[in-house]
Amino acid sequence: KEFNSGITTIRAEAYNNTKEEKSINVKIVLKDDAGKELTNMIQVIEKIPSKGKKILQTGIVGNYSNVKNIEFKVLTDEEIEEYNR
Repeated sequence: KEFNSGITTIRAEAYNNTKEEKSINVKIVLKDDAGKELTNMIQVIEKIPSKGKKILQTGIVGNYSNVKNIEFKVLTDEEIEEYNR
């Protein structure tokens, strides 16, 4: 993560260990030292090649450079529907 001009940028690698190209929905949760959730977001990583990887890069407005824990969770279609309610 990196903070610049009011935006915190998060970068991560997503790996696809299947035999097919995949697109996935990822929930990103930023937490403080005590484990309290500060914010979360969902991002789509499209067309990760079979047995390959793609870089996820996303930004969030605000200074989250002091975040100590970032969790990434691949969501199912049902979890996406629940999140969007």
